[in-house]
Amino acid sequence: MMSRRLITYVLLCTSLLIVVLAQASFRRPTVWQWLQAEPERKNEVVSETIPQVETRQAGQRRAPYPHLATIQSAVDSEGFLTPAPDALPEMQASARASRDADARYHLLQLARDAVPGALENDAITGTRYQALLQKPEYFRGEIIRIEGDLISLGEPMELHRKVPGMEVCYLGLMTNAKPEHQYLILFVDLPEKLKTLQKDWKQLYLRDVQFSGYFYKVARFQQDAGKKKTWMLPVLVGKSPLIPPTPDQASHWHNLVTIFLIMAIPVLCIVCLLPRYFRKDEQTHEQLMQQFRTRHDQRIHDSLDELNTQQDRG
Repeated sequence: MMSRRLITYVLLCTSLLIVVLAQASFRRPTVWQWLQAEPERKNEVVSETIPQVETRQAGQRRAPYPHLATIQSAVDSEGFLTPAPDALPEMQASARASRDADARYHLLQLARDAVPGALENDAITGTRYQALLQKPEYFRGEIIRIEGDLISLGEPMELHRKVPGMEVCYLGLMTNAKPEHQYLILFVDLPEKLKTLQKDWKQLYLRDVQFSGYFYKVARFQQDAGKKKTWMLPVLVGKSPLIPPTPDQASHWHNLVTIFLIMAIPVLCIVCLLPRYFRKDEQTHEQLMQQFRTRHDQRIHDSLDELNTQQDRG
């Protein structure tokens, strides 16, 4: 009987553990991607040698054109700020660093001057992530649109040059459908929704965010603490990310209750039905044991009666 109860407790504990693991897994957005409609992709880039870009007819352009000679001086495969802000003064004043900054401030000015919606109207879609990393010179200055999750936002960056109408810019980190594909976004206007979330900027998680911006360069980042690690990120410079509206509070609670029921109903079924099943089995077992004890007692009683009869005869 103890073994049956032990099996019941083990099954219940296992089911609770599965619920805890499921709750942690359900919080990952990739688990629910199969419920979402696949976004339309236009003009997917397929070339491995010379990346292709979406072409537009003349007269449709609304965003300012970049000065090609200025933006081609951007330095790829180097730090985002070339050189680092804490570098020696003579390195800060180098011609290479100055030209890289020229390209960055030029794109910031263009993003500032663009009318709302212009970058989104002129942006190309379907650009492969690896194409940006491998052939950045082909995409330099192109307006590229990405859609995904905004996962981090840094403190406002003070500008070290005078740009009309600007004192600071903002730096964020986005991913697309693949979490390992990350983009660094540099923008000039902060959406109202992000202003209210300033205390959570370093731990943001906003889904379905769109960003359209000029492709600036591929920046190198390095982790010095612990095991040394280096990685590359494409950098886009735009006006502002488009944040989707906050879902209705009633819909939010409906989703929470639905997920809770999905996890709770199986556990309740196990808690209610499994002990009853074992209890029914135990009742049958107890009846059989009672019959066995009754027969055993009857045999002992018959044996004693037979022994007493033999003694009386003797």
